[in-house]
Amino acid sequence: MAAEEIIGLFNEALQAPQSKRSEICERVVMVADHSTEFRNMLSYTDVDQALLIASKYFRIDPNNADTLGAYVRDFLAPKEYHFFYPINQTVNFPDNYKIGYGTGRSFTNLAKNIQRGFEMTWINNFQLYKGIWGDVERYLENRKQAMFLEVVSRASGQFKAARESEAKVEQSLDVLRMAYQEDFVATEYYMELESKPPQIMRGPIHGEYDILPGTKVYNAAHDEKISALNEILTAGRDNEILDRLRTATRLFGAATSSKTQEARYILLCSALDAMVLDDKHNYHGEKLAERIAFISSEPAQRRDIFMQVNDVYSRIPGIILPGSKTEFADKMKSLQELVLRTFWSLVKLEGKGFTSLATGDGSVVDLIEHMKFSGTAEIPPSRPRSPIR
Repeated sequence: MAAEEIIGLFNEALQAPQSKRSEICERVVMVADHSTEFRNMLSYTDVDQALLIASKYFRIDPNNADTLGAYVRDFLAPKEYHFFYPINQTVNFPDNYKIGYGTGRSFTNLAKNIQRGFEMTWINNFQLYKGIWGDVERYLENRKQAMFLEVVSRASGQFKAARESEAKVEQSLDVLRMAYQEDFVATEYYMELESKPPQIMRGPIHGEYDILPGTKVYNAAHDEKISALNEILTAGRDNEILDRLRTATRLFGAATSSKTQEARYILLCSALDAMVLDDKHNYHGEKLAERIAFISSEPAQRRDIFMQVNDVYSRIPGIILPGSKTEFADKMKSLQELVLRTFWSLVKLEGKGFTSLATGDGSVVDLIEHMKFSGTAEIPPSRPRSPIR
């Protein structure tokens, strides 16, 4: 069993010189990841910290098999960690609002120890920025108006859980970025582990800087899109088009967060690629433009969309080559609209049962060929089933 092998490695590490512990930590993670019960449950830092606690704080005797075995089994046991990320820009979002892998909570619905933790952090921040914020009570009240995104991670170690939670939060924020077409940032969290007594831990993620509260106001008009994006991200089923839509969502989110116009332009083009580029034909140009035009527009608009896509891609070499003077900033808004138009058109097609781009039943390329040669703009059903929304 993996647990017994890991106990043996802990025994070896506790008796080895400090210089050897790094290698043993890596072996522990390797054993865990090759097992069924502990796969993706540990990080190197978790193992390193567990060994430090065992030797320096609990002073466990490696020759005491019962004590060491109990300690390692308790460490390995998967635990449920709850992470709470304030999305400081948000205001007036509903309580229990589902966003991707997370659920939005109001400050008043957080556990008291989590509330106290945030309040202490905010007061410390206020001391740094008091020349900007003025009154501390007003500052705290503004902070409490934010939505707190809760994500749950299951892992043996808290550092593994924290990294997993950060990935989940970033993907959840991509849902907001695509629906609102604005950037959303999480800069810190508090973690709670249900135990006796309850354990909490604070962690920064994108650096310690303050975000102006209340700049992104909840808009119910985006609820339908957020619901559809949640379904795409967390759907129980899987197919090629859903995978493409998930990748496009991540790329659109990265573009929205980008600090440079050049990177944003390239990332938006990559989002288009993710949705319509054939894996077997790595090309841009007329074929890709044709696919986007047929997927995203009515017959009367297709020529204009076709020309727009060709123009978008023709500018890429000039953007990435040193010293180029290619103008593209004025095209950013229309490029973003093109990505969103293509995305939501693919969502509708997936809902009708078109589950792959170019192969097999439910192929989007077959649909395009049908529309080209049948003389109809109607989209026929492919494989009937429940729509995505």
